[in-house]
Amino acid sequence: MWEYEHIITTTASPAQVWAYYLDTNAWPEWNVTMEKMQLDGAFKAGTTGVILAKEMGGHSADPAPFKLLEVAENEGFTQETEITAQVKMHSTSKITPLSDGGSEIQQKMVFIGEGSEAMGADLGELLKQNLITGLEAFKKAVETRSS
Repeated sequence: MWEYEHIITTTASPAQVWAYYLDTNAWPEWNVTMEKMQLDGAFKAGTTGVILAKEMGGHSADPAPFKLLEVAENEGFTQETEITAQVKMHSTSKITPLSDGGSEIQQKMVFIGEGSEAMGADLGELLKQNLITGLEAFKKAVETRSS
């Protein structure tokens, strides 16, 4: 198993953060590795979809099927993405209200399955940087939308 998490705070309320997460068409605006997020239904537990990654370093990525495992309105969600036949990534976004009306956003990635530690060792630093960059872009976008 390999895991990494990053936490940011934003002036946006949990409801505003949640509304932006629900707009999956906007995800490529802040997710630096994503070309498109295709959801096959409502944003609720059990819904499946496909993530299309951007071309990186002249290499295109295969479509990555995913499933929403847990969804709690204004609180967060967990999705499972199939990276390989053996390795899955659980990505959890948790929204915590702050006393000033803003939110704390915790994003956690966990690779599970045979070969997950090796994959984390190979891709970990890139994934960490992409997560940090993505969360900062998310913060900027949700605050701009909320103002």
